[in-house]
Amino acid sequence: MIRNVIFDWSGTLVDDLPAVLQASNHVFRLAGVPEMSFAQFRAEFCLPFKRFYDRYVPHVPLPQLETWFHAEFRRAQHLVTPLPHAREFLEFCRERDLRTFVLSSVHAEHYAPQAAGTGFGEFIERPYTQVWDKTRKIHDLLAEHRLNPRETLFIGDMEHDIETARHGGVWSCAVLTGYNNLAQLRASGPDLIVEHLGELRALLAAADLEFAGARHGNQRAGAPRPVATVGALIFNEAGEVLLVRTRKWSNRWGIPGGKIEFGETSTDALRRELNEETGLAVIDLEFVMVQDCIHSEEFYRDAHFLLLNYTCRSAGSDAVRLNDEAQAFRWVPPAQALELDLNQPTRRLVETVLARARSAMADMDTITIADLEVHFCVGVPAEERAQPQRLLLTVQLGHDFEVAAIHDDLRRTIDYFEVVQRLLKFGENRSWRLIETLAVEIADSLLREYHPRSVGVEVKKFIIPEARYVSASVTRVATGR
Repeated sequence: MIRNVIFDWSGTLVDDLPAVLQASNHVFRLAGVPEMSFAQFRAEFCLPFKRFYDRYVPHVPLPQLETWFHAEFRRAQHLVTPLPHAREFLEFCRERDLRTFVLSSVHAEHYAPQAAGTGFGEFIERPYTQVWDKTRKIHDLLAEHRLNPRETLFIGDMEHDIETARHGGVWSCAVLTGYNNLAQLRASGPDLIVEHLGELRALLAAADLEFAGARHGNQRAGAPRPVATVGALIFNEAGEVLLVRTRKWSNRWGIPGGKIEFGETSTDALRRELNEETGLAVIDLEFVMVQDCIHSEEFYRDAHFLLLNYTCRSAGSDAVRLNDEAQAFRWVPPAQALELDLNQPTRRLVETVLARARSAMADMDTITIADLEVHFCVGVPAEERAQPQRLLLTVQLGHDFEVAAIHDDLRRTIDYFEVVQRLLKFGENRSWRLIETLAVEIADSLLREYHPRSVGVEVKKFIIPEARYVSASVTRVATGR
């Protein structure tokens, strides 16, 4: 049974990564070496500090590096914030009479205002700060407080934390909220990996503080069973799809979704999960496929999921409000999504949706506006863009004619006269360097305004005397409609 908890501080209870990055890049500038991006720093930073400094700034004495770092960190202190679920976990420890300690490399000068500002200091029996090598200090901590190692849990976000737990003979739990990524933490061999402290709290509560039982994740006693989940490729009015990036999927891009609750239909679960994770209401739900996801190396723990995958559209606004499950989002055209670092289930879903859309296009009713003459300012040189030049536009709009044909009603189809008037005015007070850009903007605009199933646009330009014309063509498919 767990009776004692030792916390790392940075990346475990508080998020100080933005401040540390700012201070580190300040050091790099003064040392005359290139600064690091957020992703590079997160991948390269390691403890003890000296190992990290020796790799990148070996020519600068350590005292000077520390002086530069701490001076800048004081200015960046306001960027440090509590991590989600940290306070609730500390309150859980207090309710269960668990003894709590901090063992961290954070400087004592910085720990004090952070502990006071977050209110976390009142939950800690004793902090051990400014520790360069935790693997040595943990023995002193255990001895001073007479802690039984088999009743003690060390929680941290870095490989050095897991190594420290191993040196002390205590249980280890890695959280994905800090500096090291899933691959790094998994390689260090912790007893448990959790997405955040909220998950660990639930596991310990369910196991009545028996940590060995918690290692089995959130599965019930007895034979493990697959977990049914729902997720969706959400389309906006521009025909783009929403992707989110999460720590639990190795920081790869994927779709929002989650588990189906007992007594809940799959579509109700989907609407609930999408709203909780993105703030979006969705319409036009359409089932696409079911996938088995078994022992995925991309997921942060061993699991067997049944993934029920849908497409849908955002209802109204596509303004996304992420909860703490995802760290970033972006809207992208479906074909461009395949260029991103997607998790494998999402890649299979996008490929399936695109393949179905291409198949549907082969039998689609089409409105064609052929060689519409317009005069737009297009050209790479500024002098070429100075005056409008003759272009020919060919536009194909995929649309189902059945209802319009039955009723012989213009309101049930796309008014090509209105589209022509829109295209004739498309170039007013605008210019483009590339006809490729012009073609894409026309296609995206027609998708938004007229909601066809597909759009094909060809722009012909008469600029090379030796050729009849040069042209750029683009096709867009409203896969989510």
